[in-house]
Amino acid sequence: MSKIIEILLKEREEILKCIEEATAPYKDELNKADAALMILGHKFDSQKSQETLNKPVLKNPTIKERVTQALTERYPNGAHYSAILDYINETWPHLPVKRTSLSPQLTRLRNKVIKLDEEKGVWHLIKDQEPQKNSAAMVVDNEENSFL
Repeated sequence: MSKIIEILLKEREEILKCIEEATAPYKDELNKADAALMILGHKFDSQKSQETLNKPVLKNPTIKERVTQALTERYPNGAHYSAILDYINETWPHLPVKRTSLSPQLTRLRNKVIKLDEEKGVWHLIKDQEPQKNSAAMVVDNEENSFL
């Protein structure tokens, strides 16, 4: 094996270890919540739950990208801004967002990517804006963290 491959494999192992260490407390909390839900009679699709845990997320996404992911992944039927904010801050604790930062981004996305059900105060992803799963529909430039 070449020296470069060995170096890259070692770096990869270190990155995976860091990811595991960073996500371990959240997995523990999720397991506690799942256990409580199961006691109350809720049944989970274990494969889907595991896929969610292993799903990679962007390292430093914009607030707009995080809103889109929240409405795609966690809240496909829509959510109140506070639920979106909670999801963002739980998923990216290293990039906290305040309500005062989220509101202007929701306004900028309104009627382009998301819509507001004003009666219920619930934000929804506009259906034709949903990224295709398992496709290359969303390509991200990691350096600038913007859509190409």
